[in-house]
Amino acid sequence: MVGSALWNLIFAFVGGLLAFFLSYSTNTISTTMIRSVIIFVLFFLIMFVIRWIIYFIQKTPYNEKESLVLDKGSGNANQKNQNVEDELSHHEEREKSEREDLSDEEAKKTSEMIRELLNNDDR
Repeated sequence: MVGSALWNLIFAFVGGLLAFFLSYSTNTISTTMIRSVIIFVLFFLIMFVIRWIIYFIQKTPYNEKESLVLDKGSGNANQKNQNVEDELSHHEEREKSEREDLSDEEAKKTSEMIRELLNNDDR
């Protein structure tokens, strides 16, 4: 998770103090203490949820290829590194073959379309 439980405590403590000082002048001390403790617990839980949400926002998206590489590497770190390198080399080979699939005619058409779009942008 993002941060530590200290953030929860600080946020809850500030909320509890705020509730205590706002409630102290109009309520008895026992009512003020009960409300402060309730606010402390609520703020602690709110900060926990906020940290949890931030954690999932910052988490990298799940990548199926990475999980397959990790599943293959049941051995030591060197075997896992080799599996990752193999997967990367296969991926690079696939990209290279995809780039070579374009014919000269398709490449010329594509470049002409790009030139037209650039010329239209300049106007």
